[in-house]
Amino acid sequence: PHLDLSEAKEIFKNLTKQNKTASNIKFPELAFEQLGSNPLLIEYIFLITKGKMLSDLLSEQIQIMQDKNEDFKIEVLRRIVFSNTVGAPVLLQKLIRTLPENYDCQKIIECIVDEFITVDDKNYVYPLHNIRTKHLCELLHGKYINPIDTAMKIISCIPKEYTNIFIRNAVNYPNFNTKEFVLQLIDYSKSKKIELSLVLNN
Repeated sequence: PHLDLSEAKEIFKNLTKQNKTASNIKFPELAFEQLGSNPLLIEYIFLITKGKMLSDLLSEQIQIMQDKNEDFKIEVLRRIVFSNTVGAPVLLQKLIRTLPENYDCQKIIECIVDEFITVDDKNYVYPLHNIRTKHLCELLHGKYINPIDTAMKIISCIPKEYTNIFIRNAVNYPNFNTKEFVLQLIDYSKSKKIELSLVLNN
C-alpha cells in the first residue's frame, strides 16, 4: 500500500522508539522524499530500517552474483521474476528441464528460494514479494536484455491456466515490442505443433 507523509512520520516515530531505525536516517521527511511520487509502505520501512533503498540492495546482490561469475543463477532468476512480474507462477520441474545440463539446478534453486522466490506444494514458483520481484525484473533486464527473449524462454514453463494472463500482461511490460512477440509466438506454436489459439486461450 501507498502512504502519505503523516503516516510516514508516525511509522518513523514508532520504529525510533523501538530502536529499529537506521543510524543514517535522521528525518522521516527526507526518507519520504527519496521514494518519489508514489511512496510504498514496504519501501519506506525498508529504507528507514536498513538505511538504503530496496532497489539499491537488490543491485548490490546482483553485483555480488556477477562478481562470483554466477551468470547461471542470474539467468534462472531473470526468467522466474519476469514470469512472476507479469502475473504467472512457474512450474519448477518444467523450468529445470529447459536449463542446460551443466547448470546445478538443485544448488541454484536452493540459493534463491526464501530469498527471492517461494515454492509451494505443487512445485509452483511464486515471488517472495511482488515489489522486490518488480525491482529485480527491471534490474535484470536493464537497457540491453530484451524482455521478449526472456518471455519466450519461460513461456513453456507457465501453467496452462496462466497463459492468457502471462501474454496479456507481458505485452504491457515496459519496452515490450508486441509485434515482435506475436511473431515469436507464431514460431513457437509451429515448433510445438500446436494451434496459436490454444496458446492464447488455455
